[in-house]
Amino acid sequence: MQVVAPLVLAKRAAAGSARLAAALLAVMGAGGAVAATGPGWAWLVPGLVIAGVCVGPVLTINSVVAERLMPEHRRAEGFAVLNTAQGLGFAAGSLSLAVLPATAVGLLASATPFAAALVLLRSRAGRRTQVLDHLAGSEVEAEHRHA
Repeated sequence: MQVVAPLVLAKRAAAGSARLAAALLAVMGAGGAVAATGPGWAWLVPGLVIAGVCVGPVLTINSVVAERLMPEHRRAEGFAVLNTAQGLGFAAGSLSLAVLPATAVGLLASATPFAAALVLLRSRAGRRTQVLDHLAGSEVEAEHRHA
């Protein structure tokens, strides 16, 4: 499933489907919440499977949208920012395991995809983040002025 789902959803991601990404993030958060609060292995494993099934498609949408937003000569920099953000998330998650109770870490990790889904749904369609606008530079501004 992890291999096939990104390929199947890549075409939808190319259309910039914020609703699809938000739905996948919400399911990911729900799976994490089940894993974090469930009483034992019977809840942990299905919760992690539910959350894990969404990871591939979300990363695919992330990459496809970033590729579409970035001018060709700035794509490496854009993907570097995405990978750095993901790495910082992994590091923060690992650090939080050392200083917080496991249930709190699970709930915090579950809240993050819900927050991201909310941001996607509340943002205007086609709106770029400040980071992507900065990376795109003046080429994007010039395109918008001529459009």
